[in-house]
Amino acid sequence: MTSGGPERPGDNHGVQIFGGTVSGPVAAGDHAQAVQHNQHAAVTPHAAQVLELLRSLRERLDEADLDPADREAARDAIAEAETEAGAADPQPGPLRRAALVIAGAVAGVNELATYVESLRRIIGAWFATG
Repeated sequence: MTSGGPERPGDNHGVQIFGGTVSGPVAAGDHAQAVQHNQHAAVTPHAAQVLELLRSLRERLDEADLDPADREAARDAIAEAETEAGAADPQPGPLRRAALVIAGAVAGVNELATYVESLRRIIGAWFATG
């Protein structure tokens, strides 16, 4: 419905949604277009668990009795793993390598070793085949 004059191709007189949740395309009326804009990519449950464990590990590094070089190696590996876990198409290799580096850096600190074991278990479940 235009205010005078003929409709132009591309006019959208359909339903427009700003914010909220849409579980599928919605359109109504002549020339309506279903357009959905997402601000954030969906995070899988495994990615959310990995990111939470990485955050917890990062927070506990300063309190742990670690050599400064090991602490820095762990921080770098955590940052790399966070980037990969938050990617649109995360790959298992970089996450597994980061977990190995973190495990080596925090070896001997039982509290942190528990987090690393959980991290490795979740990464394994995330990318399990079959």
